[in-house]
Amino acid sequence: MRNPLNIMMDISVLGIGQYHPRGRTGVYRALEGLLLGLAQRKDVRLSYVAPRSLAVAAKTRLTLQRLPHLSPAAFFPPPTRFGKGLMDGFGHIFSRNEGSTVRLAEYADRLLRYLPQQWGYLKAEQLDGVDVFHSPFYPLPDVTARLCRVLTVCDLIPLRYPAYTRWNERLMLRQALAGIRPDDWVITISQATKKDLCELAGIAPERISVTPLAASQMFTPCADNVRQAQVRARYGIPPDDDYILSVATLEPRKNVSFLLQGFARLVQQESAKGLNLVLAGGAGWGGNPLLEQLATTQGMKGRIINTGYVQDEDLPALYSGAAMFVYPSLYEGFGLPPLEAMQCGTAVITSNCSSLPEVIGDAGLLVDPHDLDALCQAILTLWQSTTLRQELAARGRARAAQFSWQRCADQTVAAYRQALAA
Repeated sequence: MRNPLNIMMDISVLGIGQYHPRGRTGVYRALEGLLLGLAQRKDVRLSYVAPRSLAVAAKTRLTLQRLPHLSPAAFFPPPTRFGKGLMDGFGHIFSRNEGSTVRLAEYADRLLRYLPQQWGYLKAEQLDGVDVFHSPFYPLPDVTARLCRVLTVCDLIPLRYPAYTRWNERLMLRQALAGIRPDDWVITISQATKKDLCELAGIAPERISVTPLAASQMFTPCADNVRQAQVRARYGIPPDDDYILSVATLEPRKNVSFLLQGFARLVQQESAKGLNLVLAGGAGWGGNPLLEQLATTQGMKGRIINTGYVQDEDLPALYSGAAMFVYPSLYEGFGLPPLEAMQCGTAVITSNCSSLPEVIGDAGLLVDPHDLDALCQAILTLWQSTTLRQELAARGRARAAQFSWQRCADQTVAAYRQALAA
């Protein structure tokens, strides 16, 4: 058996997502799933850091204590007594989870970032014996320069579609790409993102590995009628009507406005009696105009339901109860929601661009996210054909079974070994 690889991972995303649940987006789910797969391997020894700040480190350490498959003992705290004391203090505050005290801790942490470098969050001595340093999102820290380093780039949306992103997202990506040295290695989560990375960032294709993601094991078909009724009631979905489901943050890139237009046309031209549209997701950047459109769409009162943020435990029932799942996004680095829907046995309509065809294969209906006629026809065809919905549901479950976190972990370890052997 090969010697175990010592992998140090920046898991700041977990801490941020744990204490800001609306931050549990694709990056959070991707890291959680990857760590689950890596933790089951005997040829990998994991250690964790959260070098973003002391507050993030405190949140992350608390998160590790709540994830039984990960070892809190493998988390590296700041090396100084002062830094560790501050992190313990932050941890106590965050464990209380009281709004005013948590905000006070956040403000204090922002000030502490300007302290002298000797109170930094990641030290060279913590890197002794590390074979690979892997950052699954944030820029690679300068202190890791002597190591074999791997950076995951989930998507290049800030470069490909800057108008759809916030300034800080564009800055973060620019910093991450600027920190890649010629001898560093990159992981992407789709062939589409690899292609973008080569074209837009000039990264050599031979230094990029592709490790597709998977849906969480919690996404399974929910046949419990009582549970489905409870979830419908919680989010104001009529008990006897069919519904189209879309799970996405309300922001321009998700193309929710396009879906609203398509549904309104169906209602106006085809009546579509007994069919509603359920939008599950909080308002993101640029989401206010979408909420205004939602409130003023003529003739749609009661037919369009905006649930806001949906708790994880409610999502499987929400997916399973839908007549179909529609996701007309303009660009995705991978696209987990369609895969989650397929794994729950729900027929999927999604876009024919970026990474989405890689995920869906022939298990769903693909449409041009700018072609309103095509979207309306796909929805109408699927709604009117129980046979087609059942066929796509079966294909979707089979397709989803091809993706697993263990496979993602295997491919990630292969990328580590390729980087070390180069």
